[in-house]
Amino acid sequence: MIDADLSSWEFWWEFQKDPLLRLRDGMELRRALNATDALLGGRGALARTLEPPSATTVQTVVVPGLVKAFREATDRDTISSTMVALAKIGQDPAGARLHDLFSQKLSSHDQELRETAALCIGISRQCRREDIALLVALCVDAPLAHREAARTEIDQRTRAFACYGLGLCLPRIEPHRRHAPVRALQSLLEASDATSTQRNVTVAAIAALGQLPRDTSAAGRSLLDIAANSLLAFYDKELGPGAQIVQAHCPIAIANLIGPDHALSDVCRSEFAGCLAAERTSDSGPTSKANDHVGQSCASALGLLCRPWENETSPDHDICLRLLRTCREARDHQTRYFAALSLGRIGGEKARTALLDEMREASRAIEQPWIMLALGSMIAARADASLVGLVTPDDDREVCESLLRTLDAAKSPHAIGAAAIALGLCRAPGSGDRLRAALSEYGDREDVGGQIAIGLALLEERSAAPHIRELLADSVRKPQLLVRFAMSLGKLGDAEAVAQLTSMLTDAEGGLARLSAVASGLGQLGDRRCVDPLVQMLQNKTLTPLTRAFAAVALGGVCDPEPMPWNARYAATLNYRAAVETLTDGASGILDIL
Repeated sequence: MIDADLSSWEFWWEFQKDPLLRLRDGMELRRALNATDALLGGRGALARTLEPPSATTVQTVVVPGLVKAFREATDRDTISSTMVALAKIGQDPAGARLHDLFSQKLSSHDQELRETAALCIGISRQCRREDIALLVALCVDAPLAHREAARTEIDQRTRAFACYGLGLCLPRIEPHRRHAPVRALQSLLEASDATSTQRNVTVAAIAALGQLPRDTSAAGRSLLDIAANSLLAFYDKELGPGAQIVQAHCPIAIANLIGPDHALSDVCRSEFAGCLAAERTSDSGPTSKANDHVGQSCASALGLLCRPWENETSPDHDICLRLLRTCREARDHQTRYFAALSLGRIGGEKARTALLDEMREASRAIEQPWIMLALGSMIAARADASLVGLVTPDDDREVCESLLRTLDAAKSPHAIGAAAIALGLCRAPGSGDRLRAALSEYGDREDVGGQIAIGLALLEERSAAPHIRELLADSVRKPQLLVRFAMSLGKLGDAEAVAQLTSMLTDAEGGLARLSAVASGLGQLGDRRCVDPLVQMLQNKTLTPLTRAFAAVALGGVCDPEPMPWNARYAATLNYRAAVETLTDGASGILDIL
């Protein structure tokens, strides 16, 4: 795991970074900066650009190589990693179908292979009728699944992974084809009492329903109402404290479905805000939900349900005040932090002022990082909205200057790293020099160097790329730092990092952990020049099976046509603190799979 303290902002960032970092932007073809770009803050052009592999290369080189490795492998790691890589690419190999490759592993005696096969049917994005039918059957333990799996009962983990896979399909199929999956998932909630034996399937069903798109057609609206009411009914069940870790996943899933303007939004705003009031006063009466994870999720959900907090006449003024009080007074610190992030998500002048005031009063090492990230996310969202309207976003100088002052005063690596990323999210003018100085001072530290590099990448400080490449070369025995440097270089579109990482593959120094990190880093870069060395690595039988498995992981990342990882939507719509085994356990949950 990233950090022993699960309440640290670094832990949150690892799960939430994808929509904020948008790493695949670095794959776009980049033209040299012209004089106008330079005047707007550009720092020099890259000699080369990152380019995704061609469709021909993927179809004629990568997919056959992965299929060959899949069919020849006898070890779990290579089989499961090649399945996931093929699913990310989503293309049938010549003369075969992904559905058949994956479904044959449903009868495996290996539990991990069975659950990975079920999940991969969803990751593949093909969503054919036989895919949906099989996933539904696996979810509800139906006869079709028994025949495919050659067993009389589908185990709970495989059923859970089938639910997650089904959720990935819901946005991709026509509204009339969503009825059977939604009804199946709804039936799982209606039958569940969230006991320990059922909790993985129940959480997966909640997560999957939360992926239903906001379709404006009559059929789409009807299904969304069914899903939202089903989730709310399950959340309102009196199941006792032990089940509340499962119910805690409902508020964010509901909020993601309905947003601030649905017929249920007022009811949910009131109910979730009431939960925060109970948490703040330690009211644990017979009808309250005492589990801290419920309060955390309610605080997060209100960030999706509330309208901008501009002033005292804003429609959700009272609820935003409650979030602010929660940020200051909640007994559970994680609930405080999530409340601060929600104020940033809600936005508006009143929320901005409140967060700036909180940052001045907050503990520098513990609370300030969360408030900085809330402000950074707010300014980034405002900039995105401006660009959608074809308006050049204004710099929020007060926020940027406040973040710069906090960076200058910070002594804790946690605060320095958060300030770097927040400044990057704000695209803060004048912060590039400060972050390059911080990189010179702290770049080799695992607890902060990678975050500073990512901050520079968000600022598009291309002149920092050579220094980051130097640090990348020196991070041989610091795999996590190596991956973060690779991320930052990928965001910067730095093609020179491809050759640098590729050369590391042939170097045995640092052992397996380093090779795994290099392969992951290449996958993060997503450049066509990664393909040949990774295919060679996959086919090199003198390497350990685990090393070859990581080559497959990297190939799946390089050739994935999606702008973000397949599990990013689940990371954004679930409370990672209310973890069950199939969600995240540090190794084999859906949020852990590369």
